[in-house]
Amino acid sequence: MGSKGRRIWRSKKRIIITHMETKTVNKSKLIKKFNTLLSNAGIKEEGKRGILAQYGVTSTLDLDEQTIEEICNRLGGVISSDQAELNKMRKQLMASIYQYLKAFGTPTNNPEYVKAIACQGGGFDDFNAIPKERLRSLIHSFNNQTKDLNNVAQMTSDRVDYLTTLN
Repeated sequence: MGSKGRRIWRSKKRIIITHMETKTVNKSKLIKKFNTLLSNAGIKEEGKRGILAQYGVTSTLDLDEQTIEEICNRLGGVISSDQAELNKMRKQLMASIYQYLKAFGTPTNNPEYVKAIACQGGGFDDFNAIPKERLRSLIHSFNNQTKDLNNVAQMTSDRVDYLTTLN
């Protein structure tokens, strides 16, 4: 009977260890989500420390899962519609550049290359630092360049067809 008690004890211990590992994984995912939300909201390290200080801790590791989830829910509401609009415009700019490169005859699947072109065109070192008005300007510029390239290509094709029929 003693061996049965030992097996149950080991079995319970394994369940407890497995449960602790699951909690650790969930907590690390929540901490990652917390840091991502801070970044998306534009909150720097100083702001992060301020948020943690409200809970009487200096590290996210000192918080329990429920508290981190509560903070994440609050931060999710903080990300303004302006930030969402900027993200949408960044995606539009990247799409415009992809179309421009395709029309120019050099398509790419590399988003970092496209971001570098946007930074070069806008005169910025960081893609996310490009302000809203400059994003709008770049979107229109790349769209207009794409239209021009397509129109010139069509005109050239039509001209070649016309000259071919004359010969």
